[in-house]
Amino acid sequence: MERSLERLREDTRRFVKNIFSKYYSSLASTFIEEPPRISGREFGFNLFDKGIVRHISFKSRDDLLEYLKANSPSDCYYSSAFYMNPSASMDGKGWIGAELTFDIDADHIHTDCKAEHDRWVCTSCRYEEDGDIPERCPNCGGDKLEERVWFCERCLLAARRETMKLIEILSSEFGVEEDNMTIYFSGHRGFHIHVSGEVEGLDQNSRREIADYLLGVGSDPSVYFERMIAAMDAGGAKLRILRAIYDLLSSASPEDLKAIGLKRSFIESIVEDRDRILGRMLEGGFDRFAREVGLTSIRKLIAKAVEYSSVKIDSVVTLDIHRLIRLPGSLHGKTGLMKSRVGSSLESLEGYDPLSEATPFRDFRDHVKLYVYSAPKFRIEDESYGPFEGEEVSLPLQPALLLLCKGVAYISG
Repeated sequence: MERSLERLREDTRRFVKNIFSKYYSSLASTFIEEPPRISGREFGFNLFDKGIVRHISFKSRDDLLEYLKANSPSDCYYSSAFYMNPSASMDGKGWIGAELTFDIDADHIHTDCKAEHDRWVCTSCRYEEDGDIPERCPNCGGDKLEERVWFCERCLLAARRETMKLIEILSSEFGVEEDNMTIYFSGHRGFHIHVSGEVEGLDQNSRREIADYLLGVGSDPSVYFERMIAAMDAGGAKLRILRAIYDLLSSASPEDLKAIGLKRSFIESIVEDRDRILGRMLEGGFDRFAREVGLTSIRKLIAKAVEYSSVKIDSVVTLDIHRLIRLPGSLHGKTGLMKSRVGSSLESLEGYDPLSEATPFRDFRDHVKLYVYSAPKFRIEDESYGPFEGEEVSLPLQPALLLLCKGVAYISG
């Protein structure tokens, strides 16, 4: 049984590698973006047969495309940094500067849908369950367990909302211009933002300050309380937090307000006449509003607003001045989707559908025969597929590739 499973896995791996090879041989020249100052970048790749290779450099986009055609990697990365000698070891590269990069992933955002589609599987006996991964398989006692993290439209919508929040802050509070900012769908569960220009010379400590500011790390509600009174006529984080307070009070249920820790009398006032309370907040000034709410409650409300208005970035990506980030136009090894350019504005992000626009095999209509262990319902372009549970199916290439890359299916014909 174990040998047959290994054979199925190997056949599936060869099939996926063959599809990736076809992409890099014929389609990649249309989608691969040449990073600015390409000759100063380090490249790294995850190769199907050799694993991770890095400290590679290219003089031109044509050289990069030739490498991709010859090696057909499962994942492609390049450095956010510029180097004098990008193919040297880290000590000898000669760091010049680095783009400021942000990664927003649904994995870092709480969404209720995760309980519906995230699973773990035992690679020994194939037993699987929903929820958190245990130390050992309850079926066979094995410790070779894999987490099966899925993504859905609700995950992507949550990631998009966070990305829009980030774009607004970069534009209004940091003064980043659209020409210096590019938004990408990561190819999996979120979005990347690349910022160029003056920020390229920032050291790690400066980038840490930016990340902490966005995450609301170290924010003291007492300090914000003292400064909030004039926020209506100010900009920056104070106004953003004030707006978050307004949004919370506009939409939160009594149970939500109780969970924040607000006093009972104030919650009752909100329930009785929400419009009047919010109007008083806007017209009478924050100091008067704060006195009515009470100091303890207002601090708790500000703390919740700081959390609400912060951006759920992966700070490790932003801090790292040597970071390798996924190459635009390349395929994601866990989905078969592309890292795809969205644009540089909120408008471009609002109208972007990754499940339609990051699908390079959308015109391949030949079907692939699969056996699917387990997969939730999902959409590719205008078609929905699944849910599947221990069954053989025939699917177009793009949804089939997603299931194969996710490790929830194998080739059966």
